[in-house]
Order: sequence, then C-alpha cells, then structure tokens
Amino acid sequence: MSWDPGESPDVPAYELTQEASVLLGKKAILSNWKEGEVPEVAVYSKESNTDVYMMVVFHQAAEKDALTHAAEHLRRNGLMMVKADANIDGAGTCELACRPIEGATAQMSELLEIATYLHRSTLRIPELQPASAASALATLQEGDVWKFIGLKENEWLEVKAQLPDISKASGKFTLAKDVTQFANSRVGGVLIYGFYTKNSGQGDVIRKVSPISFSRRTEEAIQAILQSHTYPSVTGLLVHATPIDSGHVVCVYVPPQSDSAKPFIVEGSGLSELGKGNVFSVPVRSGDRVAQITGKALHVLLAGKIPLSG
Repeated sequence: MSWDPGESPDVPAYELTQEASVLLGKKAILSNWKEGEVPEVAVYSKESNTDVYMMVVFHQAAEKDALTHAAEHLRRNGLMMVKADANIDGAGTCELACRPIEGATAQMSELLEIATYLHRSTLRIPELQPASAASALATLQEGDVWKFIGLKENEWLEVKAQLPDISKASGKFTLAKDVTQFANSRVGGVLIYGFYTKNSGQGDVIRKVSPISFSRRTEEAIQAILQSHTYPSVTGLLVHATPIDSGHVVCVYVPPQSDSAKPFIVEGSGLSELGKGNVFSVPVRSGDRVAQITGKALHVLLAGKIPLSG
C-alpha cells in the first residue's frame, strides 16, 4: 500500500528533507513535524513493500504494555501489527509495521488518527494534568483523557477501571458510597471510570486509558441510584461520558456541598448477597481513600457538636 501526500488534502503533508526521506521512505504524511527533526507521528510506505509503517513517539516505547496496547488498538481498527522496532532512535520512538486485515479498508487520514491516538495514549505530560475536580471535569468535557496519565489519586480524585454491577444491590450501594464520600468532603471531587491505575508505593497512579461500555440508559440508571440511595440529594451532581476509541471514559462530578446539608448518608436495602438487610453508611474522603464515620462520631455529628469537615 503506497500513496502520495496530495491524495489526502485534509491531512497535513510536507516535502521531506533528504535526511527524513531516508528515514521514513519517500511517501509519507506527518503530524507535528519540523524540518530537520524526527516527527512525533508519521504514516508512510516504503518502496517495494506493501506494508503500512507508522512512526510513533511513545512515552515508554520499549515496555511490553505499550506495544500490547498498540497491537490491540491496531487490530480493532483493521490492521495487523507484523513488526515493532522500539527505541530505534534512542528517544522513545517506535516504528510499527502493519498490514490491513483481510477485508478491512482504511483511509490515510484514519491511519494518521490511529498513530496520533497511540502517541497520545502513552505520552505523559505532567504539566497539563488537572489540578482540581472542576478542572478534571472540564478536561474530560474537552476530550483530553490523555492529560490524566501519570496523575495520582488524591483527596478529590478516585479512579476505577469498571463500573460496579449496578444490577445488584451491592453494586448500587458501592456506587452511592463512592460518590457520597466526595459530597461529605470539603472540596468535592470526581469519580472516574475507564482508567487503569498502578500502585507506585505512594498511592495509585493512572497508567493508561481503558474505555468502558456506556449508554444513555446506564447514565439514567446511575442518576436514579444516586437519588434513591443518598440522603439528602447531592446538589449539582453531573455524570459525563467522554467517547474514546470503542468506549467511554465516564466521570461523576460532585461540587463542594453546603455544610448545612451534611452529613450525606448512603442507604442500602436488600443486600442479601452481603448477608445484610438495611444498612447505612456515612463515607468521607481521607486523602486518597474512603473512610467511614464511626457510630459514636455519627451520634456526636448529628447532635450538632462537631463539623463534618474542617
């Protein structure tokens, strides 16, 4: 498969320097490229070769996880990765040799989008990380899920790979508890589904995007569960789903709540799978973990003798 840059006018195309032509082959489309530099993303062909090549700058190109992620994403887009040369320039660059899976077709602009996805999904940009629950929500609304890579869970952020099973009473209770902890906190927070984390020894750090299946019906079910299992109702709560790849990254945003409304109490009923009937919980956020108010502290709290958060 080969092409001329002019065949895809909606994709930036550049005349290559002699040095870049030797590196990339004679026909290519590129992104974020300056003359004399290796591009961060490129899609190209080589003479006498029917494979498609992608040049992608990875944050951790030589790691098995990055290449496994790349192979799976290419497969979902109709491409088979037949070879990967990591760190070919000593700076985290990976050249991926691909060929279309039988029966699959892809436009050149789509191939560049695939390469750009792979570049962004493994690139760490610490200075662009959200700094608050509100900025995290705004970042997701803009579609910039990559800005969370490398971010550590904290007092306003909790991350899960998957939604709990909200068809079960225990799953509904878990969802309500995970959201209500932020309603009882001083700064609010955001609960995000669709990221994998890894414990760094000092807390869980977001390592990669892992989109989940999500629909309008699921969103309505989440809203209904939070309404029925949390008292009083959380003001300003928002559920937002950011489409990415074949799924979504989903967040539940909880703005800071009035002290007069606290404590927010989670109620669960019919928890037969837990061996319990009706249960109540007052979850609070403590650092990057959820804690529970003790019965004694709850009594003092409800008696109005101490504030819930300082």
